[in-house]
Amino acid sequence: MPEPDVKDAIKAVTDPANLSSFGDSRRAVRHVDERKAVAALRELGLGRAEARNLAVQAIGELGGEVETRVETQGQGGGGSRPRVIETWSVPVDAVRE
Repeated sequence: MPEPDVKDAIKAVTDPANLSSFGDSRRAVRHVDERKAVAALRELGLGRAEARNLAVQAIGELGGEVETRVETQGQGGGGSRPRVIETWSVPVDAVRE
């Protein structure tokens, strides 16, 4: 079986089953559920990091975006721990039927 490539990743990030229910109608994008898309690629034999990197590459090729932000979560002891949150999105017209 050939090694999964960016075409496989494009299928994963445009599969309606791997999209979240959220989108942005102002920018005509749909949000990708990162966990589902990465899991779909892992089922093809990729490791987690490889699957994630290939998915991000596919989003770029589709003209989508990967937005990163850092949120601070409060901890019980008064400290806070930063957490990186990514939002993956693809153009609505790239979503498979």
